[in-house]
Amino acid sequence: MRFNIEQDPIRVANIQADLAQRHGTIMQSRGTLLRYETPELPNAFPRLSRMLDGSDYRAQFMGFYYHIESEDRRIERLIPAAEYYEFVFRAVADKRHALQLGLDRVRDLERWVQRYYHEIRDPALREALPSHRVVDHVYALKSELGNILIVVRGGLDCIATLFHFLYGPESAWLTSLTDFTKDLDQSYRQGVDTDPEMRAYLAQQLAWFRTLEEYHDYVTHFGSIDITFYEPEEGVVRTYLQDALAVHEIVAPVLSGFDAFCEFVDSHFAGRITQASQGASHPA
Repeated sequence: MRFNIEQDPIRVANIQADLAQRHGTIMQSRGTLLRYETPELPNAFPRLSRMLDGSDYRAQFMGFYYHIESEDRRIERLIPAAEYYEFVFRAVADKRHALQLGLDRVRDLERWVQRYYHEIRDPALREALPSHRVVDHVYALKSELGNILIVVRGGLDCIATLFHFLYGPESAWLTSLTDFTKDLDQSYRQGVDTDPEMRAYLAQQLAWFRTLEEYHDYVTHFGSIDITFYEPEEGVVRTYLQDALAVHEIVAPVLSGFDAFCEFVDSHFAGRITQASQGASHPA
């Protein structure tokens, strides 16, 4: 997936024309569009929304466009940079809702397994091969955990694509939180601490994400998700991911950690933008 900044008016106009033509073709060929309503999702960045809507800050990005394009161009968006924050805020709200649903399903599936093994009291049954009922629920649990790994990483990377807009047009544009963290750390090692508060937060508050990222990278590049169950005492079932950590240990801090990062980004950049605006209105 390519993520580029476009400033050439001719190129921007050509992309817009091509997208409009493609959209018209699609609308004519697919029949009637069926609509559905999505739930009203809370805004994870209320301070920035209030501050940015109609603000002078956006003016410095007039003429800038973010061009998102897949290799085969099946997915393509051209978004004015001054409006990109609205696109990201909606995407993050959507991912956060998906994350909540996934975590709820994981808890429900773990409870089902707990009840199932509690009901099987006969030692002979416990030693026998699991029934197909258990297998189906185990694979459902694998699916939900895989979804959580993808959604969390995608949500944080989505926020990272907004940092070019929040830091200003002269800043680097990066498409993942990992790349952003590396860039921030590299600048620090070179003697330029561009954002000490952000650097400290990433180093101290994202341990939950780094654990999740290890599992994400493993199951993405090497192996499948492996689920095991243990009974430390009769009637108590513990679920383990890759036979390393209990699933609860991995997923319990995810939602609060994700929300805390959104809260930090919202407060941090609202403060930076306010300070920059005050400095611009009172030149030395």
